[in-house]
Amino acid sequence: MNGDHSKPVILVADDDEDFRYLIRHMLGDTDYRVVEATNGREAVSAAVDEQPDLILMDLQMPMLNGIAATRLIRQRAECRKVPIIILSVYDPEQHAKVALAAGGTLFFQKPLEIDHLKAVIDRFLRRGPIPT
Repeated sequence: MNGDHSKPVILVADDDEDFRYLIRHMLGDTDYRVVEATNGREAVSAAVDEQPDLILMDLQMPMLNGIAATRLIRQRAECRKVPIIILSVYDPEQHAKVALAAGGTLFFQKPLEIDHLKAVIDRFLRRGPIPT
């Protein structure tokens, strides 16, 4: 968990500025703190430094892809239990199994149903009802 217990921290690792903006906007009126990374190396560094409560990880990013970043994050004892939601435009039939084997908790295909993603985030961080 993060050092500031007043707000859960969500790390958004995605090279697409528009997607990061969308997530910031979606969570902007909540009491989450959003930390951003624009590539896989930044994601690993931010995961270690910020110790987020949840990570949204894009599959395809520069420097280090989401699979490699997830594997590195999972090697850190302080990050082993952090939920990592892997996001991708790629076909889940081909990529979900690899993403989950690397340590991802869930795999979502983009474009996302934003209300569903928010419900999943709330479920992980607030222990609300399981979204259907």
